[in-house]
Amino acid sequence: MAEVNEFDDDHTLDVWVYDHRFTRLPSVTEKDFEDYVTRFILNNTSVPKFGRNDEPLVMRDVISKYTKEEPSNIPTFITFKAHY
Repeated sequence: MAEVNEFDDDHTLDVWVYDHRFTRLPSVTEKDFEDYVTRFILNNTSVPKFGRNDEPLVMRDVISKYTKEEPSNIPTFITFKAHY
């Protein structure tokens, strides 16, 4: 969440989870990040996890969100966090 507070004007982090499929999850803020992974990922059987990676699928959705759904002249900071 530290990056969000530095880079995002509304302090909101958009979240995707992916393996060979992807899910766009609800955005998260400092106010609701506690247990976010447990609530929205680990306890959610419809969220893909622990499979093989297919980055192009999720990247197309990320690009679509920031260029078509929410276009802006403000740069977008994107980071990938791997958990093994």
